[in-house]
Amino acid sequence: MIPEPYKIKTCEPIKLVEREEREQSLKKAHFNTFLLPAEKVYIDLVSDSGTGALSTNQWVNIISADESFAYQTSYFKLMEITKSIFPFKHIFIVHQGRMGEHILFKFLIKKGFYVLSNSLFETTRKNIKYYGGEGIDLPDELGNIDIEKLENFINKVGASKISFILLTLTNNSLGGWPVSFENIKSCNSLLSNYGIPLWFDASRFSENAWFIKEKELPKLSINQIIKKAFSYADGFLMSAKKSGLSSVGGLIGTNNDELIKKIKDFAIVVDGFTSHGGMSGRDIASMAQGLLESTDEDLLNFRIQQLRWFGNLFGKIPILKPTGGLGIYIKTKDFLSVEFPSMAFSNEVWLEGGVRGAPWGDYYRLAVPRRVYTNNHLQYTAEIVKKVFENREKIKDLKSIYPDKSGLGIFGAKFRLRKKLQPQITRIKRIKKKTISVKSV
Repeated sequence: MIPEPYKIKTCEPIKLVEREEREQSLKKAHFNTFLLPAEKVYIDLVSDSGTGALSTNQWVNIISADESFAYQTSYFKLMEITKSIFPFKHIFIVHQGRMGEHILFKFLIKKGFYVLSNSLFETTRKNIKYYGGEGIDLPDELGNIDIEKLENFINKVGASKISFILLTLTNNSLGGWPVSFENIKSCNSLLSNYGIPLWFDASRFSENAWFIKEKELPKLSINQIIKKAFSYADGFLMSAKKSGLSSVGGLIGTNNDELIKKIKDFAIVVDGFTSHGGMSGRDIASMAQGLLESTDEDLLNFRIQQLRWFGNLFGKIPILKPTGGLGIYIKTKDFLSVEFPSMAFSNEVWLEGGVRGAPWGDYYRLAVPRRVYTNNHLQYTAEIVKKVFENREKIKDLKSIYPDKSGLGIFGAKFRLRKKLQPQITRIKRIKKKTISVKSV
């Protein structure tokens, strides 16, 4: 394992609260670890979004930022840096990625039309639905968009019924796996035949570029790879809270003069003036420096190697492999026969060691913030998870008392403990269904 390419200059104290207090806080959070108060969390791996540590240069820029309302100094610095990274004429600021989606989709989506993707994040899918569109996931087994499935879907519904294709770099829903350069090119080539626009959700663009460098274009720099890959897209949107190493902020990039004018006019009403996107000068200065640092190859190499090392600590626990650029995804459904396996497992990990991860569909996700936790923190986390896994037969099942009907997964769901555990019954039912399925074939 290579050492961190940085020194720790400022420390924030954290504390592991007593088991009894963890039990009380979990009950108050309705057995949904996402709703736990952060002050009680020891190791927080619920998300890598906006949770990274800021660098000394970011803090210097925050302190010295110009707080003028319009066209402050930090705005011009941000434009200079973003245009040196991304090959687009127009770069527009928003206060975070999902606002970028909300603004952009107003002009890209028509009611009853489709948006196709390798995988959509929940809020992205919700914003698509808000404007009357339908999001469809067409991933292959590697996290790319499946080109064959994509072409079949286009031919089935007709190209005129598809608003655009959105490639998520890296694939948040599938292990943080990258979209390959070859897949980007193939997607662009196919869509050119139909006149369908290609857009990127580029929230984790630099990690995706690192994987491309490692596997496909080793002779190119990260910046060269980003320019080359993004040249195949009609535009991008992103949260700067991931690869951008910022606490807040987002971007939209395009070469379309007419589209950018519509975006600016609408954004002034719902998000903020053109030069600040609802953010302070301090936020913009920090985001500009973060984007500059995000393509540092030593930093990227360390992050990917650290995640791989972290993944190897889990031994026989079934996780999504290979390890991607975001965190560890534990396949809880493979070893828990309960109704809500990822949430039940998340609760037990919290109770055992004060670690908060995210129940993510059928997975329990441990998203690693950038430049925050040491290898000792991650090793401790793996040991706690392994202890819970070894005693998995004791994990308590949950009953939903307030299902999140918004389609946003864990963000509002509430549970209680089941009065009677039924893991064996559930397992028998699954076996029975499987037997029936085999006979019917």
